[in-house]
Amino acid sequence: MIRKTLIASTLVLCGTVGFTSAVKAETEDVLFDGTIANSCTFENKVDGTLIQAVGTNTLTSTGATAGSVDITCQGAADLTMSAPVMISAPPEYDDATTTTTATATGTTAAGANITLNDTDVAAVGLTLGTNSLTVNMDAAHQSTLPAGTYQFGVTLTATPL
Repeated sequence: MIRKTLIASTLVLCGTVGFTSAVKAETEDVLFDGTIANSCTFENKVDGTLIQAVGTNTLTSTGATAGSVDITCQGAADLTMSAPVMISAPPEYDDATTTTTATATGTTAAGANITLNDTDVAAVGLTLGTNSLTVNMDAAHQSTLPAGTYQFGVTLTATPL
């Protein structure tokens, strides 16, 4: 009887060892994909102010407060700027006799200098990250500026590449 028990125990033990070595662990990788679109957003905009340049018929932000804005891009982009456009002025103001100019200066996220004026044919290249700009403008009128409140706008456009 002991012999039968010993043989049976040996078979059970061998079967257990054989079964255990036949079990294999399996692995599976779970992957995550995502796409970030190249886009730009304007942040931290500060509007500028205008004064009359001494002894001239020119409204200017030089000597007053320049405007500023940060542009954060997810990749490369081109920056363009429009000439200043009169939004409001005293009724006597003749916008047809006014020459306007705007400039934007600053640095790209990569530290390169940005210089852009409203007559540039080519756009300025922006880089990945936050690009900081200072915007100035002038409006030179051909005759005496009437008293009153003036408002001009400069449009910046960042086009992702």
